[in-house]
Amino acid sequence: MFLKQEEKQDSLRKHCSLQNFIKTIALQRGFKTIIEEKIKEGFVDVGLRKNKVRIAIEISDKNTKMYEVKNIKKSIKEGFIMIYMVSESDIHLKNIKELALKTIDKKHHKILYFLKPNQVADELNKVVTKEKPKTRRILGYRVQTNFEEDTSYSTLKKEDEIAKLILSSIRKKK
Repeated sequence: MFLKQEEKQDSLRKHCSLQNFIKTIALQRGFKTIIEEKIKEGFVDVGLRKNKVRIAIEISDKNTKMYEVKNIKKSIKEGFIMIYMVSESDIHLKNIKELALKTIDKKHHKILYFLKPNQVADELNKVVTKEKPKTRRILGYRVQTNFEEDTSYSTLKKEDEIAKLILSSIRKKK
């Protein structure tokens, strides 16, 4: 009895930490993020919105593949334009994908994504880079902004160099 409770609590902790991980990634890319978003037929683990893009993210740890396919179907009915099924287990993800592709109408297959947690950022980057860069005026200059993630070590070096350059130019003005 005690072990079952511990397993359930451990599973819930993993689920919540994945929700928060995805929320952080999505917020960094400008998405409005709702954990346990209420929809007509229940809840979506994480709902993302940005402009006209609506993404449903379902996180699966130990639920049955039938239960997860049911969650995918309710997200389709709700009108999400992308549905991410996220699981840390390759086998569990593969089983869900096989059942989903068998039972869900083929016209919806293009909006389904079956991902490991570390792949979510890359998929969201693809969504963000599809958007046109925004042009704004800042101090009379036209500035175009576009998000492109660079995870290399050289990024840290570049940031340090930029900070030093800004500090040196400020010192020169004084």
